[in-house]
Amino acid sequence: MYAEDNNEVLPPNDYPVNGGPSPSYRSWAADSMVNANECTNIGLLNNTYTVSGITFQDTDLTPYQPNPVAYKCPADPSTQQWLGSGYPPTARVRSYSMNCAVGTIYNSPSAGHPIGSPVLGSWLAGGSGIGAQTTWQTYGKLTSIRSPGPSDLWVLIDENPDGINDPVFAVECADTGASAELVDHPAWFHNGCAGMSYADGHSEIHRWLDGRTELPITGRSLGASPGAVASPNNPDVAWLQQHTSAPAQ
Repeated sequence: MYAEDNNEVLPPNDYPVNGGPSPSYRSWAADSMVNANECTNIGLLNNTYTVSGITFQDTDLTPYQPNPVAYKCPADPSTQQWLGSGYPPTARVRSYSMNCAVGTIYNSPSAGHPIGSPVLGSWLAGGSGIGAQTTWQTYGKLTSIRSPGPSDLWVLIDENPDGINDPVFAVECADTGASAELVDHPAWFHNGCAGMSYADGHSEIHRWLDGRTELPITGRSLGASPGAVASPNNPDVAWLQQHTSAPAQ
């Protein structure tokens, strides 16, 4: 619905992710689960703000999904206390993250990559940060989703609460087989499965096949995110790669 109202352009899904309400910051989901001021602020997901006479909405999907409860899986146990012992056990407000190859630039425009351009997808090529890459496809419009097709390209995923931070779920498509690793880690709340939605609008519960994908949920402290973990020849990594992007044409 968002794309249909915006000439097929998809919502922002880029960096940075911290800082709270600001007219200069927009995202499909405007919060960071490792920022103590944001991770329990449900208002970032459904409120409008006025600063210096400018009224804005950080979360671009709010007009289409006004109920902020929808951003959190009921099975997600994570709380603000996971960020450190000094915080209260208040439930964090988001469980889902978006495919790093899907969405547009808003917060980090640059020469050649203005607002509304497809995300850079630097993680796809095995890198990090916000640098550009040209070897893997990214999708800034619904009409650009051809390989994989809309029914095969996942958009949103349940992320493991130990590792969820920004609204972006990173997958390295370049590192395959014996070199494969999990950068961001999917959740497995549903009997070894994660909820996922796709570009054609359907959703599914996807079952993971390799026990290494089901990273234990421990209740990490701030700064102790699992990060990239080697997972050679993991069929789940291969599946994610096949459904995240495709080589640039």
